[in-house]
Amino acid sequence: RYLPNIHQCDQLRSHSRYLPNTHQCDQLRSHSRYLPNTHQCDQLRSHSRYLPNTHQCDQLRSHSRYLPNTHQCDQLRSHSRYLPNTHQCDQLRSHSRYLPNTHQCDQLRSHTVVTYPTPIIFI
Repeated sequence: RYLPNIHQCDQLRSHSRYLPNTHQCDQLRSHSRYLPNTHQCDQLRSHSRYLPNTHQCDQLRSHSRYLPNTHQCDQLRSHSRYLPNTHQCDQLRSHSRYLPNTHQCDQLRSHTVVTYPTPIIFI
């Protein structure tokens, strides 16, 4: 999980980093997911709330949840892309982490710009 409790939620909110209120925090926690779809991803990114710095990027990476490295983190944010290849796409879909269906997976794959040699490893 990204946010285990209200306290952490409040900490992030107070630093102007991700969640504007406790309600949104509860919503994400109750769905056991970080971002249910690309649209929400784009919304957060456009509001400068998605990944403001390397530190938050590293936190997510250390929890084996989202990004394998800081470079990919920056690349994805700047290119509005999520998945670099089909394999990563399939892994996420099979683990119920990001993509709800094959169609969305295929859309991202067909627009792939950058491919990284390091695969995501789920722990």
